[in-house]
Amino acid sequence: MEKIDIIFHKKNEREILDFLQKKEIIEIIEHQSSFVSSIDKNSLTNDSIKLLDKKCEIEKAEVEYVLNFLNALKKQSEKSLKQKIKSLISDSEIFITEQEIETEIRKSNFKKIVEECKKIEIRLNELNNLIEHLKNEKKIYQKWENFPYKIKDLENIENLKLIVGIVNKNKWRIFKQEIRKKIKLCELKIIPLNANKTGKTNICAECLSALQRLSQRGQINYPGMKVKFCLFYHLKAENKIQKILNEFKIEQDQEIKKIRNLPKAEIINLNREIKKALKEKQDLINKAINLYSIYKNSLRIIYDYSAWEEEKAKVSSQTAKTEHLVSLRGWVEKNRINEIERGLKKITDNFEVFRLKLNKDEKPPVIIENNKFLGPISIIGNMYGTPRSDEIDPTLPMAPFFILFFALCLGDAGYGLIMILLSILIIKILKVPLENRGFFYLLIYLGAAASVAGALFGGWFGINLEALPPSAIKNVLLKIKIMDPLKNPIQMLFVAFGLGVLQISIGIFLKMYWRIKTQSIKQGFLNEFPILCLIASLLLFGAAKTNIIPLESAIVKYIVLFCLIFFAFAKARKYKNLKMKILGGIGGFYDLIGYFSDVVSYSRLLALGLATTVIASVVNLTATIFSDMLPMISSVIYIFIIVFGHIFNLMLSAFGAFIHSMRLQFVEFFPKFMIGGGRKFNPFRKQGNYIKLKN
Repeated sequence: MEKIDIIFHKKNEREILDFLQKKEIIEIIEHQSSFVSSIDKNSLTNDSIKLLDKKCEIEKAEVEYVLNFLNALKKQSEKSLKQKIKSLISDSEIFITEQEIETEIRKSNFKKIVEECKKIEIRLNELNNLIEHLKNEKKIYQKWENFPYKIKDLENIENLKLIVGIVNKNKWRIFKQEIRKKIKLCELKIIPLNANKTGKTNICAECLSALQRLSQRGQINYPGMKVKFCLFYHLKAENKIQKILNEFKIEQDQEIKKIRNLPKAEIINLNREIKKALKEKQDLINKAINLYSIYKNSLRIIYDYSAWEEEKAKVSSQTAKTEHLVSLRGWVEKNRINEIERGLKKITDNFEVFRLKLNKDEKPPVIIENNKFLGPISIIGNMYGTPRSDEIDPTLPMAPFFILFFALCLGDAGYGLIMILLSILIIKILKVPLENRGFFYLLIYLGAAASVAGALFGGWFGINLEALPPSAIKNVLLKIKIMDPLKNPIQMLFVAFGLGVLQISIGIFLKMYWRIKTQSIKQGFLNEFPILCLIASLLLFGAAKTNIIPLESAIVKYIVLFCLIFFAFAKARKYKNLKMKILGGIGGFYDLIGYFSDVVSYSRLLALGLATTVIASVVNLTATIFSDMLPMISSVIYIFIIVFGHIFNLMLSAFGAFIHSMRLQFVEFFPKFMIGGGRKFNPFRKQGNYIKLKN
């Protein structure tokens, strides 16, 4: 990466910013130089750019409001899974040219849509409040549904008074006798309590009896033990009535005063009003959804265009300006500086590009470029972080190991084929855009590798191939099979350890290469080469002991001893004091424990592979047992257990294989040669949330 400064005339600012944004070639750095030390920078900001920034910010906010409002209403109306999937497919990115964008913006009248949406939102809020108010009123009237009088009519009768109260059932008879004995000018009536729709109760007889006893004692307030009544009396009996009410501790209900008309009639009216409000609300929602379907793409185009213009204005504010000149600073790839100069010459001859020296603590951004095959696998590397600008891109050395480790962990050819098929179907059915297919391509790679590994190890949905009846397919599958991890777990364990040693050695070698490239040959040779020699000597010792390589054990012992001494001297060189050199050299062997534990971590390749096969076998066995137990529906039971059991095992095993293969890269491999902490190159570009520019 190269740091450059572009100086140009102020009158060409907009055209140059348009060119740079379209090319996506430079990452803008806010200007910190003394270029405008004698002039107030803010006062020199182009007024047209300033106004554009404000205008674009307002337009973007308004369009975002409309899109969020309409999209929320649309999602509320989507109830079925089919509707949601259809909506997901239809919400794909818009591929469009710049000329089409300009045409769309000219002909669209989004201000009118914004106003329409605001009116709809206001009216919807009014209707929601109205519906809530009507429902609350309805609840009150439903509570008094069996009240047979109009309060407003009763209030017109001279000297007539009304009290509505509630009394315990066990006191009702005594209360009624007391009223009738002491008050002549009165009328006492029970108001029937509303029954539930079924007329049944979910409370068992014993519980109901207990509740009634507690209610009689006054320990709880159970509605089933209450009597609601209305008492009509003459004004002359006011004092006597109040005395009796106080004596029996009658609860008076003041809510009845709100009931002006017959409750049943009011409930009918309220239901009519609620239905009318709900219909108007649904009509407004349908109108909004119709607006969304018609203007969705247009609004999205305007939103992204406004975001681009806003970004352009932001970049303009990060430049340094005088009355006539503009200085724009940024990061560019070295091989693209000439491309910038050629592009600027088409706009104006009045410019100059200066290459700037970097400060000691200045870290340039990083661009990671991979070919089409490695592109999907870079997803894994991105999860770990970005390498520094002087470090090695880990994607290429990681790719074969990650794919292989996943294949060994899953270890079933049938599951691998299902992964491939599902990935292809998702891409085709959901019409996934090309730039968003990376993860699905990665699944295809992993599925293909798992299919090969499963075929080599005899993994086919946990089926025991040897127990199958003789056939041509069985013979082919058995010929392909080279090893059975279930029967030879120790052999498979050594394969896992061997892969661990190989990957860790490659990681150390890459670190050595990095040191030689960025520091010196001496640093690389004395830091990483000794441990590589020691690993190689130990492997040679093991090969000689097992007669894989015909070498005298004494010679191999001397080679290992030499590598150990070399390793100790390399560790001791950092210290100046002789005593510290000895301790440092001996203490360096402690690092070998870390390498040993890293290698042991690769045993998970065996464990996860065995787990997948064993669970698949258990699913098959369970399906057979249950189908034998229920012969009448044996086929249904067998298919159900097989399908759902293997789907569960595939999901569980694939997830575990992905996580643990990734862990081996992040914990055991990457730290051997990569520090990380880099920053990705973020060019000034037309980045859209909804649209993609066509060339």
